[in-house]
Amino acid sequence: MKTIYKSAIALFITTILFFHIESFAQIGINAGVDPVMLVEMLAGQDVEFDNVQYTGAPMAAGWFTSSEQANPGIGSGVFLTSGAGNIIPGPNESCSSGINNGNLGDAMLTAMAGFTTYDAAVLQFDIIPQSDTLKFDYIFGSEEYNDFVGSTYNDVFAILISGPNPQGGNYGNKNIAMVPGYPELPVTVNNVNNGYAPCNVVPTGPCTHCEYFNDNTGGEYLEYDAYTTVITARAAVVPYEAYHLKIAIADVIDHIYDSGLLLGGTCLPDFQSFGFLAENNPALSQDVAGVISNDTVFITVPQGTDVTDLVASFDMMMCTKAFVNGFQQISDSSHNDFTDPVIYMLQGSTTKNWTVIVDILTDIENMPLAKVKIYPNPAQGKFNISGIEGCEVKIKSALGCVVKDYGTIEQSVVTVSGLASGLYFVEIKNAAHFSTRKIVVR
Repeated sequence: MKTIYKSAIALFITTILFFHIESFAQIGINAGVDPVMLVEMLAGQDVEFDNVQYTGAPMAAGWFTSSEQANPGIGSGVFLTSGAGNIIPGPNESCSSGINNGNLGDAMLTAMAGFTTYDAAVLQFDIIPQSDTLKFDYIFGSEEYNDFVGSTYNDVFAILISGPNPQGGNYGNKNIAMVPGYPELPVTVNNVNNGYAPCNVVPTGPCTHCEYFNDNTGGEYLEYDAYTTVITARAAVVPYEAYHLKIAIADVIDHIYDSGLLLGGTCLPDFQSFGFLAENNPALSQDVAGVISNDTVFITVPQGTDVTDLVASFDMMMCTKAFVNGFQQISDSSHNDFTDPVIYMLQGSTTKNWTVIVDILTDIENMPLAKVKIYPNPAQGKFNISGIEGCEVKIKSALGCVVKDYGTIEQSVVTVSGLASGLYFVEIKNAAHFSTRKIVVR
């Protein structure tokens, strides 16, 4: 049975060069990861993808993040190389870096190159786009620059699409990684360069589409001797129709001198859902789902719930990791004390802190106050409160001291200006009912 995946990032596929995690601690990489994770980073918001396949050496594919200083245009994404990921990081200290993976090439790439290919890294998947255009930004780099310009040692890559052509007929593995303005000219070392130059010598021409060329002789952040600028490829598509994508790179003629194609994407440090399941928490009689707002999760549990030892269930991107006080969190497994707000640090392409606030709903049987909503939480300067018409509202500190007494109020906006940042309790009371809610003031 097919497995349909939905990704949580924008439908924008980008290709970029990556740098090693040890390269001035400015780039983090992970090689040999689940290819589904790689496609998840590349596919779009709520875009379905399926039939993910990767062929190649584990160390030839993975995902990366880069610092602003080392970033040549894109901050994070997926890399494919004809060798290994750890070859690509700078500084550029060699004109011949490469890894022989001992693998076969790819028949389509061999046909394109006109010579036998080796060490192919191929990522394929089906996708259903939601817009009428697929966009691909990419950068190609190689150790065959600049001393093999004009030779037959011309490593090959392609971004191939198959599926309905809105102009009629179908795409059949159409390569859209072309030199801009030249729809039949693929981007290669021989087609984008500034001429031949010996090792460690800056090339001075003749120019072959060199407006898309970056020389990297003596470069600090990248091992490749040169690489292209960011080039945009586009394919017109029919929304909600299925397409097959094949992204591939390989050595030509020999196994040495690496080339790289890095596909940019985003590993979002966000929770997609968060809650507590009764099966994991004996203190709960039913599942409880959290409300996600910006970087905060707010959860209300029934009166009497012991919140000192709860197991959270959460969803996030496969490439994202969650930590609490330095300990990695595993959904349906990790225990935490939620008496006070718990800070989850999520690490993806960037790092983001999430605040999880668990509120014990007192007087749960009294539905009038059970429907009271307080938002946003955390609050800054003010917050909205609904369902409290005719109620008395007070704010107490964590020590139980009243710091704000609003009396009986009807308005929906409550100001908290002047309060120091921290945890407070909103006390809501009418003639028959009483309830207390937690709120964080920033």
